[in-house]
Amino acid sequence: RYDKDSVQTSPQDYLTLAIADNVELEKQIAEDEIALEDLKGKTYSVIRKIENPEYRALLEWYYLNDRPMLEIANKLNVSERTAYYLRDDALEAFEAVP
Repeated sequence: RYDKDSVQTSPQDYLTLAIADNVELEKQIAEDEIALEDLKGKTYSVIRKIENPEYRALLEWYYLNDRPMLEIANKLNVSERTAYYLRDDALEAFEAVP
């Protein structure tokens, strides 16, 4: 129908909007990365206060270094299932840190 005005957006407008969106997303990612590093630092500080060195190592490897549980189990010379049990106990110790 020709009785309604039609507004067309040029490809340049789409490109400008896409670039603006990309810049905004990159800014948000950078802010999130800073916040993540801050949280990791705080988490590391709490982990260092746990008395059991096995718990400390497990939490650090698993949560801060993103190592798979099977690799951690091998480092601790325990089965993978035991490593998961140790993780549960380590998390309790983490939560108990004042």
